[in-house]
Amino acid sequence: MNTVANKNLKWGVFKQGEDSQFERYVIEDQADITAFTKAFPEIKSVGVLDSFNEVVAEGRVVIATDRHPLSGFPTWCTESQNDSHPSSIIRVKLG
Repeated sequence: MNTVANKNLKWGVFKQGEDSQFERYVIEDQADITAFTKAFPEIKSVGVLDSFNEVVAEGRVVIATDRHPLSGFPTWCTESQNDSHPSSIIRVKLG
């Protein structure tokens, strides 16, 4: 399983396909944004922090990874409770 490195941040286990699961950071509110920014301060320099604030203000959830080995930045996408697209990733538990 692909796991997150910092278990002090909020994280969840997500299912992809029938047999694959992976961990990602879960950012649901301002406290999560603050904690994630402390762990990954570089997100302030590329506008990601503004995007996180916007997503959370809209009631959506950010799903993020550790730093990508090539870019050095965490990658991210959003989770929506109303998202039924077949390729959506579904959280199966919160760590």
